[in-house]
Amino acid sequence: MRYCQLIIIFSSCILLSFCQNTPNAETSSYAKIEPGQLIYTKYCSNCHGGDGSLGLSNASDLSASNLSTKETYEILMNGKGLMQSFSGMLSDKELEQVVNYTRSLRN
Repeated sequence: MRYCQLIIIFSSCILLSFCQNTPNAETSSYAKIEPGQLIYTKYCSNCHGGDGSLGLSNASDLSASNLSTKETYEILMNGKGLMQSFSGMLSDKELEQVVNYTRSLRN
């Protein structure tokens, strides 16, 4: 009987320790990712860099950009230099999210 009680107590402690370490959706690192950031990371960061300032293949420094929202959107739609067009590849909502994210990279 004593042995069974110890097993139950031990099992309960282990279960509770796992419950305490479960990430909360509000504090999880995934909750802190801005809309557009995943798309930017996938399609843009190779040339522009994570902070927008890499400039690989003559890519513009997004952290110092003075382009308007409309101008940025047009470049995403039409491409520029070696940069491809994302028209038809990304939805309007995704394009808007990327535009907003790139604007957040400005110094």
